[in-house]
Amino acid sequence: MIGAQTAPTGLCQIAASHMLLSSNRRPESETRIAVRAGMGYMRIMQVTCTRRFACTYSARLDLPAVITFGDISPEAATRMYPHNYCTECPGLITTSSGWLPGYPHVDQEHPWQTGFVQNQVKRLDAVFPVAAAVALDLIQRGEVRDQWLMPSALPKMSIGSLACHLARQVVRAAELLPAATDVPPLESADAHYHRAAWVRSASPDDPSNDRSTDDAEAALGAAALAGRTAGALATVRSQLAAGTACDVVLIPWQGWSLRRDDFLLTRMLEIVVHADDLAVSAGVRTPEFPAEVFAPVRDLLVRLAVKRHGQSAVIGALTRSERTQAISAF
Repeated sequence: MIGAQTAPTGLCQIAASHMLLSSNRRPESETRIAVRAGMGYMRIMQVTCTRRFACTYSARLDLPAVITFGDISPEAATRMYPHNYCTECPGLITTSSGWLPGYPHVDQEHPWQTGFVQNQVKRLDAVFPVAAAVALDLIQRGEVRDQWLMPSALPKMSIGSLACHLARQVVRAAELLPAATDVPPLESADAHYHRAAWVRSASPDDPSNDRSTDDAEAALGAAALAGRTAGALATVRSQLAAGTACDVVLIPWQGWSLRRDDFLLTRMLEIVVHADDLAVSAGVRTPEFPAEVFAPVRDLLVRLAVKRHGQSAVIGALTRSERTQAISAF
């Protein structure tokens, strides 16, 4: 229910099973119990957004009114509200629900956040491998292999280079997901595209559009690409299933980081778009992506198009054939 406190999750399930103390003081009896049990203390903090119903940004992202954090300071809780966009908002109120015995120990690394936000970070863990598998199937098609050196639908790229660019979205995920970073994440995948230099470039010859890596990998051939991509997909599946993928992912060529779900969404967008490019180039039918892959990509593209062209232009392009105009997200 919008505006209502969400059901306890993660560390909050522990909080629900104990009686929270109304004071931040740790009673001696509680201390003795915790020491005997070998447990640390968790401070339970809550961030409440008093402007939830008046804030277009939080409403679009369906942020709850109340988010609960475990073992964290009031300042850090406010800082870790789902999106950096909100941290300076005067409508955020941080309150303490007291201390309770529980994990993690005081000498352990604490999770960066819990509850709703942690679930958001994981929301595409099962979806990205599905998109990657579709890409792998496409690059292994005979029509792609047989036309490897032919020009693609994209300027200055062969079909082989385009296939390598598509597959690299999977390879990059395998490389970057387990790498820890202390660079704070951008507020959304949208912000990634708003900042990216290639989005603002005017020519395929601009440095941000350099394709030398694609060309070098294409020179190794179709079989090498298929093997490399299959290995990367297996690695990504293992990372996401085993929990070794980081919550925040650095994008080194951009100089910023994204939450894992936002990072995976950007890779899914690249896969969906370039799968269409490659299919058109090879003269095969564009693969149909499952709804759980296509829907978040579609929604991101619409938001980017609205940001670039405005609501009226997008609505007109989608609903009025008599005033159709070219609308692009990039």
